[in-house]
Amino acid sequence: MADKKNRGRTGGGSPSAVRRKSETGTGRKTGKGGSTRASGSATVRGASGKKGTGAGRNAASARTGSVRKTAAQARRHTDAGSAVTIVKKEYIDYSLAWEIATWVVIALSAILFISTLGLDGKLGRIFEAVSFGLFGVMAYIFPFALFLISSFFISNHTSRLGKIKTFGWILLFVTLCGLMQLILVGYNNDYILREFYEAGALYRTGGGLVGGALTLSFGSGVGVVGTYIVYVMMLIISLILITQKSLFSGMKRGSSAIARSARNGKNRSLEAFRQFWKARESAFS
Repeated sequence: MADKKNRGRTGGGSPSAVRRKSETGTGRKTGKGGSTRASGSATVRGASGKKGTGAGRNAASARTGSVRKTAAQARRHTDAGSAVTIVKKEYIDYSLAWEIATWVVIALSAILFISTLGLDGKLGRIFEAVSFGLFGVMAYIFPFALFLISSFFISNHTSRLGKIKTFGWILLFVTLCGLMQLILVGYNNDYILREFYEAGALYRTGGGLVGGALTLSFGSGVGVVGTYIVYVMMLIISLILITQKSLFSGMKRGSSAIARSARNGKNRSLEAFRQFWKARESAFS
């Protein structure tokens, strides 16, 4: 009996003790589960809070980027508008400058023409002396040449072909000055440049300073005959530049026409000979 009591106390235990142990174990398990659930919910709430904070930052950065893009686009549009305005203003200023230059050339040409006729005052006499001293007898047509060449260049200053033709007109005028010096005065290697200017201003003959300088340069190098050849070559080059037509192409077309006429004449001669031979054979037969 004593052994059974001791066994009941130590091994199996009473029912009330068993119930207390089971309640104690259940309470511990429940406490652990509750703490686990609480910590899990806190973690989820923390993660959701972090996600919310990141989304807010992204939205704010997106709004800031859009504002910066809008400001940059506005600055670009403003810069483009100001650039267009500047270009338009410069274009208008250039056109006015060219128009002013045209009127200045017209006035200067008129004054030079009047001065060559001796119808002006002291200023006109100065223009007259300078014009004849520079160009000699070509000073009579210099006002017209100045007006035509300047007007042509102003109206075609943006064209490369217009610039080439303008150079051709200038070359033609300068060549005529040299040719007038060689024809009317001749070549004299004892002259100096100042004497060419004085002779043109006083006697209104020759080619003035321009023609005398050219004739003196070419004459001392290639002689009188060579100077004539150089002037003829310069005239041909200036005409080619002005007309933009090749002299050799015209010669080629002329030679082709002569060759065609020669072939046609030969064919007509052969046809006439055949007809004559046929008529002769029919007469003898």
